[in-house]
Parts: sequence; C-alpha cells; structure tokens
Amino acid sequence: MADPLVSSKAPGGDVPAVARGGAVTGVPRGTSDVSTTRRRQLLSSATCHALAGVAGITTALAFDPFAVPYAAVVGIALWQTIPLRKGARHAVSVGACFGLGFLLVLTWWLAQSFGPAVWFGLAVVQSMWFALLSASVVLLRRLPGHPFWFAVAWAGMEHLRSSWPLGGLPWGRLGVTTVDTALSPLLPALGLTGTGFVLALVAGIASCGGRWALAHAGARRPPRARLAQQVVWLGCAAVTVPLGIALVPTSSPAVAEGTRQPETIRLALVQGGVPGDGRQLAAHHRRVTTNHVEATVDLGHRVEEGLTPAPDLVVWPENSTAVDPFEDAEARAGIVAAVGSIDAPILVGAMVDGPTARHVLNQGVLWEQDGHTGARYTKRHPVPFGEYIPARGLLGRLSPRLERIPRDMLRGNSTSPLQIGDTLVAVAICYDVAYDDVIPAQVREGAQIAVVQTSNASFTGTAQPQQQLTITRARALETGRSIAVSSTNGVTAGIAPDGRVIARAPLRRTTVLTMDLPLHHTLTPAVRWGHLVPGGLLGVLVIGLGAAVVRAVRNSGGTHRPNPDPASEAVGYGVGGDERPDTSGGLALSRAKYSL
Repeated sequence: MADPLVSSKAPGGDVPAVARGGAVTGVPRGTSDVSTTRRRQLLSSATCHALAGVAGITTALAFDPFAVPYAAVVGIALWQTIPLRKGARHAVSVGACFGLGFLLVLTWWLAQSFGPAVWFGLAVVQSMWFALLSASVVLLRRLPGHPFWFAVAWAGMEHLRSSWPLGGLPWGRLGVTTVDTALSPLLPALGLTGTGFVLALVAGIASCGGRWALAHAGARRPPRARLAQQVVWLGCAAVTVPLGIALVPTSSPAVAEGTRQPETIRLALVQGGVPGDGRQLAAHHRRVTTNHVEATVDLGHRVEEGLTPAPDLVVWPENSTAVDPFEDAEARAGIVAAVGSIDAPILVGAMVDGPTARHVLNQGVLWEQDGHTGARYTKRHPVPFGEYIPARGLLGRLSPRLERIPRDMLRGNSTSPLQIGDTLVAVAICYDVAYDDVIPAQVREGAQIAVVQTSNASFTGTAQPQQQLTITRARALETGRSIAVSSTNGVTAGIAPDGRVIARAPLRRTTVLTMDLPLHHTLTPAVRWGHLVPGGLLGVLVIGLGAAVVRAVRNSGGTHRPNPDPASEAVGYGVGGDERPDTSGGLALSRAKYSL
C-alpha cells in the first residue's frame, strides 16, 4: 500500500503525485517522513510563548517563599528547549514572556504593597532584559559550545539588569538560590555572579539534551554524530558539577583561621515594631522611635542587674528615627537617653537632612557614649520612585502617589567600613545588601563583620523580607562574614559566616536579640577576585557576539555552514532562515537571510 501524502504542495505550487511504491513527485528527492514529522511536531508560536511563561514561573519557584531547590535550573532549561523558528523577533517575544512569568511571581510582594500598576510596570521593564538575552542567545547559537555562551550571556544580562536603568534590580539572581543546597559552597569560591554562571551552564547543557530529543522525536535512526555530541555535553555536566562541588571547601575560608577560636563581638539588635498593620511607619514614626528607645533602656536595666552581658554595639534599624536627630530635639533626647542607659554605642538608622531642603540622606549614624557622631554610612542605592523621583520635573506628575515623596534621597559613595572600637564593621541599608559594590567592597577594605539596617515596614506580610534575608545569607556565605540584620518589623536576625540563621526575632514584635558573632580577617576568593568576574564575562560576551555576527555575515554571502549545535539546527534556531529539505533525507537550514 502506498505511503500517505507527506506534503500538500510541491515547491512550485503543484499538488504532488504519489508514484508507485510511495515515492512523491514534485518534492526534492530525499525528503523523508521523518522530516515531515519534525515539522508537524514543531510547537506553534502561541504554545512557545505559553511554555516560556511556564518556564519563567518555574524559575521563580526557586526563590522565597517557595524555595524549591534547583527549580531555576529546570525552568531555564525548559525555556532554552523551546524552538525559536521565526528568528530574532520571535526570540525577543518568547524571552519577554519568560521574563514576565519569572518577575511577576518573584515580585508579587510589590502588588501587595504598592498596587498592581507598580508591580506589572516593573515586571514589563525588567522583562526586556530577558528579551534581549533571548535574541543574543539566538545569535550565539552559531558558535560551538552553546551552553557556555548561554551561561556567559545569562551572567552578563544578570549583571546589567542589576545596575541599569536607574540603579537596576538585583533581585532574582541565580546564585541566591543555592542557599541551603549542596551548591552553596560555590558562593565563597565564585561569588553570586560566578555561581549564577555555573547554574546557567548546567541549564544550558540540560537544554541541549532537551532540544536534541525534540528535534529527533519520532526519528527511526537519530544521527550518531549528533547523539554523540549531546552525550558528551551531558557527560561533562555529570562530571564537572560534582567535581566542582568536591573541590570547593565545605566551609568559608574565613570561618577557620588556624585552630584558635575567632574573636567575637557582642551585638544587640533592636526591633522596635510599627503600630497598627505594621506598614504605616511614617504615620507612627514618633512611636517607632520611642519603641526603640524603651527597648534599649530595658536592655540597659537587664545589663545592670547582671541578667545579660553588656553589648559592644547596639544596632537600630533603618528609619528608627524618620526625622533628623540633629535637628529634632525629641528624637535626639531619646537617642541620648538610650546610649546613656546601655553605655555602648548605638548605630542609629536616621533620615538626615541633606544639603538643601529638597534632599535627604538615609544614614546609619554611630552615636557614641560621649555624644560623638562622626562615623556614618550613607545608603548607596536609593530606590527610584520610592526614595527619589528621577527627572522629577518631568515624571513627578505621573501619579499623585509620587507627591508623597517631597524630597529626593542622595546616594552615598563610601566603601570604607566603620571603625567601632577595635572592630571594622561593614554597613548596608536595606536593598544595599543585594548590590555587589556594598558589603563585598567593604570586606575588601578590611571589614570583619557586617550589619544590615532595614525597615521593610511597607512589605509587612509579604515574601519580600524573607527574600531579602536569603540574599543576606548568600552575602554571608560569599564574604565569609557574620551578618547582623536589624529591622523595624522583621526579619531581624543573626547570620553565621556559613549562612546559618543562628537567631531570629518574631515578626512585628518589639524584641531585642543579643548574640556573640565571630570576627574574621581572611578574604574568600569571591571577595578577593569576584568584582572582576562581571567585567570579564561581559568582555567575553562582546567577543562572542562579534564572532557570531562575523559568522552570520560570512554565511549570508556564501554556502551555509552547518550550525555546530545540531539540536538548534534541527528545530530551526536560525535567525531569519527557513527550513528546506536537503538531498540527504534530513533537515538543513538554507542560506539564511539574516535579520540581525
């Protein structure tokens, strides 16, 4: 019996005839039912976009509040398995769908705190980075070693979106997902950027296997060369990842200095609490300051009675006083009373008036027993549209909500730790902890411990405080330093250099945590060299994109050279190319009209 018709029309437009034995006339010799099956199995455009959204959601499950181990690798691998048949424009839209699915789940706390418009708008803007990444990956697939180039592109994109536009959004970095997993030892060795590169590499290798399986689904005899190449890639993943984990020290290099016990510092972390639903700090700022004063005075009484050892440093959170204590007599009197009762310096989170009436500084002010307040840290990364209005004259009229921000917060620029007694302390305020140029930079300058002052009152009852705590734990692992977190509402916690939470205050309660945290002096490889990694990866990415462009231009003017990534060739990953049957019975890309 003759084989069924495999094509409705021949290239010239005529309906082909079926010759004796099932041969098809009007179609180039060598076309097989395998190639036809492949065409039919290629996913529709709508399905591709839907799968990209699902892949983004899966990736977000690796972060709090879900924290599913390795879900990010699965989600990214799924995204990279999706065929991109229609070139760069299709890649851009599929990448944007992945970014939207990822960011809408990751930052759901924005919708709960500031409304759907802010949440969705930020996700749309940030998803453009994933659209750009997707287009770049299509181009880079022309080079040998696609998983490597994908990992380079991912790490480069992650670094860029963490810094631009308007300071970027360093939320949702892959390296953070390794906390509490077998891969966490990568953080002190490679840092957040390097660890993210490794995870993206693993996802890229896995996607090669997925794309190969998709390309050869239903094929009777998959090409042995292509099968061998995918086996090699998967074998490399199976060997290098466990080997890399085995070679990384099981503890931070800074955790153990010889066999002696490390020096310690005793800290008291004050969580004053915010009245009401916990979100209206500005409306209750006097009560918030009073809560911190009273909790500190009570701690002083317990020290006098011998119930608890005296702290070396008391840490109040960001916005523990929402008015300038140097100008406001009531706030200043409360701080002075607290310092006198505890007989220890207090690191006060204060809003300090700027050089003009239109500006303000978000500072950690070290208030010492003698009244000296010279040591200060100024927040380096104020939040756009939350702490300052970019181009206020133009954008300030976009929403009545922006009128609630009458002053623009100025950014600090110091990378020097604070000298508190004999100890050098790195300080970060709120979102600063997510940026690579804050705590790691101060540790390179000699910081022995780190302190994070944060408010997070606006995000009470959402996943944001827990996400920020996990980022802080990743920083502890990366730097090999203990980190103390003081928050107005939570999460207030003490974190060991290995990322363990050793003490944590209950949410939304006035609480004082006292603890001894170890001091360390040595630098992890991530701190010593990690700041060079993003620039190096971006340089490699530029070289790779340049090589891919050159290769594309050469191919457009001559005979097409087979894509070294067989899976992407088989499912049509070319930019602007179309698929035509070759004379060997398989799919090959024609001479592509590259729309770069």
